[in-house]
Amino acid sequence: EDGGAIYLKRDYFTSDDEAETFLTSGQAGGAVVYIESATAVSIASNVQIASEAEPVVVVIDTPDGSVNDWDMRGSADFWGVLVVVGDTTLRGTCSIHGALFSEGELLNLGTGAYPEILYNYTCITNLNRQYVLSVNIVPNTWEEYTVPLVE
Repeated sequence: EDGGAIYLKRDYFTSDDEAETFLTSGQAGGAVVYIESATAVSIASNVQIASEAEPVVVVIDTPDGSVNDWDMRGSADFWGVLVVVGDTTLRGTCSIHGALFSEGELLNLGTGAYPEILYNYTCITNLNRQYVLSVNIVPNTWEEYTVPLVE
């Protein structure tokens, strides 16, 4: 609970302000977050979103006719997988640990060797461990049988 708000481990936001508040609340670790916003999601300052032990999945979707952006600045750290249907801007000395998929333009406005996008195997492995997918074939269904080849 953060300021009266209760966050689930999966969240849907249509407001960039609400999404930014959740992501920087310290409760984003382990969550799957879907953001549908017509304005940029800006992460500024010295914040850490999730952790290597408990990463987050964030999907930013752009409604038709809008320009969306993930704008990360300062010394912010993001741990997990970030999927942006739009542009991504990295400024300052921020870092993404895990993976980044951006449909649009990727702008690196940092100085020197920063900002960084660092593939992190441990982060991805920990993400996979958080969600268990169990699939079984239902007996006596069409999926259980294969079509014989006719020669």
